[in-house]
Amino acid sequence: MHCYFIVKPRPLGPHIAEDEQWFIDTDTTFNGAMNSMLGDSIVDTYVTTTSGKEMWDALEAKYGASDAGSELYIMEQFHDYRMVEDRSVVEQAHDI
Repeated sequence: MHCYFIVKPRPLGPHIAEDEQWFIDTDTTFNGAMNSMLGDSIVDTYVTTTSGKEMWDALEAKYGASDAGSELYIMEQFHDYRMVEDRSVVEQAHDI
């Protein structure tokens, strides 16, 4: 869709009317794409955002940083796991 640039800060300065309308149309497309990808349980929270950047920043603040930490923790647990001989392989596979 070529509209990911919406999440980056917009350059300051005067914008001609055609560029302004193009930006608004692209922002609307981005908002629609983001809302269509959100789950039904959280879409109502973010449907009221006024711009794509605002929605992206809110989602990034809520879900971005915490997921990275939990993924790292899970991967560390996986890499540190050791098989032992006194338990069955199936039981240990369920632990993993």
